[in-house]
Amino acid sequence: MKKAGIIAILCFFIVPAHTQSIDHYLTFAPQWVYVSNKDDLMSPMTYRGHHGALRTGYKRINKQGVVNEVYGAFALGSIKSDRYPDFDSRAISTFGEITYRHLQPVTDTLSGYPVNLKIGANWHNQVYAKDNLRFTNNAFLLDINSSIGLAARLAKDFTLFERKFGATADLSFALLNFIERPSYTRSTTELEISMNENLFVALANSESFETVDDYQQIMTDLNLVYYLKNGNALRLRYGWLFAHHRNVSEMYEASHAVSFSTLFKL
Repeated sequence: MKKAGIIAILCFFIVPAHTQSIDHYLTFAPQWVYVSNKDDLMSPMTYRGHHGALRTGYKRINKQGVVNEVYGAFALGSIKSDRYPDFDSRAISTFGEITYRHLQPVTDTLSGYPVNLKIGANWHNQVYAKDNLRFTNNAFLLDINSSIGLAARLAKDFTLFERKFGATADLSFALLNFIERPSYTRSTTELEISMNENLFVALANSESFETVDDYQQIMTDLNLVYYLKNGNALRLRYGWLFAHHRNVSEMYEASHAVSFSTLFKL
C-alpha cells in the first residue's frame, strides 16, 4: 500500500499529460469545514462546529474557454451552542453537496486590467442532517435544497518566482430554489412519511418552490492554483456559503471550507 502511494505521487509529478484542445481534470481533496447554523425548529440558539470532509470533482475546459465542472463533497462533524456551555447541547451534523457550474467567457480585459471574466449558471444541491443528542423532541432534522442561479468567475494567470500560478474568484447567487424542510407540526420531512407513495409523487408533494423572497443563498470560491510542468496542478481553495430560509420556520446557515487538492490532467 505504501509503495502504491509513492508510485501515484511520482506519476502525478512526473508523467506528462497528453496535448489536446479540450482539457479534462479530476480533483481529490480532504477538506475542513466550519459551520454556523441557527434553526428555529431545533433551538433559538446558534450552533457552530468543525467538520471533516472529502471533496472530489471533474472539470472540463474547451479551446474556446467554456468551463463545465461538477464537484461533490461529504462532511461529518458536530455543532454546539457556545452561549450556554454548561448546557452542553451538541448535535451530530452531516451534509452532502453536489454542485454543477457552467461558465462562458465574456472578456479578457476588465476595466483595463488583463483579467478573464466568465459568466454562466450554478446548480447547487445539498442534503443537511442534524441530530441533537440532548433533545428528545425534534431531535433529528433533515433539510434538502436544490438551487439554480447565476454564476461569475474572475481568473488571472501569473508568474511568481519563475513558477506559473493561476487565481480565480467565483460568485454565485441562487434565484430558483426547491426546498424540503420539516414544519412546526412534525420533526421529519413529508417525503420521509410519504415513502409508501411513488418516490417522484412524494417529492412533488413535499417540496416547496421558493424565490429569493423566502430563500437566499450566496456562494463564493477563492482558488490559488500552482501549475506543474506536466500539466497537472495543485490547488488551495477557500469556499464560503450563506443561506437563509424564512418560510414557516427561520433558518440561517453559513459555512467556511478550506481544502488542498490535486488536479490530475487526463
